[in-house]
Amino acid sequence: MPRTSLITALAFAAAITGALAGCTAEPAPAPKPKPTQSAPAASGDGVLRIGTQTDAAAGGAAIVAAVELAVREINDAGGVNGAPVQVIHRGVAEAASADLVARGVDVILAEIGAESSDAFVIPISGSEYPDEGMATRLAQMDPNVDNFTGAALSAYDEVVRIALAAVISGDDGAASLDFGLAAIDAGSTDCTSFGECSAAHTDGFPFKYARAL
Repeated sequence: MPRTSLITALAFAAAITGALAGCTAEPAPAPKPKPTQSAPAASGDGVLRIGTQTDAAAGGAAIVAAVELAVREINDAGGVNGAPVQVIHRGVAEAASADLVARGVDVILAEIGAESSDAFVIPISGSEYPDEGMATRLAQMDPNVDNFTGAALSAYDEVVRIALAAVISGDDGAASLDFGLAAIDAGSTDCTSFGECSAAHTDGFPFKYARAL
C-alpha cells in the first residue's frame, strides 16, 4: 500500500476510535419502585363479627374457650378500629353457616370440612398443646375443659390474625380481611400479641404475628 494511503487509513481509523471512545453509554434507567398495594374499598359495617362452627363432641368447647379468650384480650386492648369484636358460636348443623351469615358475621372459623359460599370461612385444625401460661389462660375461660389439644390454639391464633387483618385494612369486609391476612404473612417484624402487633402497625412496621404456644 502506498505510504500516503496507509497514513490516510490510519488517520481514519484513529478518528473512528476516538469518536467511539468519546461516546459514553448512558446508564440504564433505575427501575421504578412498585407502588404499594392499597387495601380494597371498605365493605364492612365497622364491627368485626366472628362466627364459629364447632362439634361439641370433638373438642368444640376448647375451641370456643380459645376464641372467647382471644376476643376478650382484643377488646381489652381497645377492640378493632374503635369497636369491640363480637363473636357468635354455632354447631356443625347444615344450617349453621346460613344462620351465622344472616347474623352478619364477617368470617367463620370452622373445623376442617365446613364450607359456605356466602361467607369467608377459615378452617381450623391442629394438634399442638399450649404451654403452661396459655393453658392457664384458656382454663380460666372454661374451667370445665381440661384438654386444649386439637384446634384450640389454631382458633386463638386465627382470631388474633383476623382482628389484625381488619386493623391493617381499616375495615371488616371479607375482601379487606383477605388483604390484611396476606399483609401479615408478608410482614417482617415479629410480634406475639394483638396489642404488640397493633403498636407495630401504628409505628409503621410491617409486622408478622408469631403464633401462640
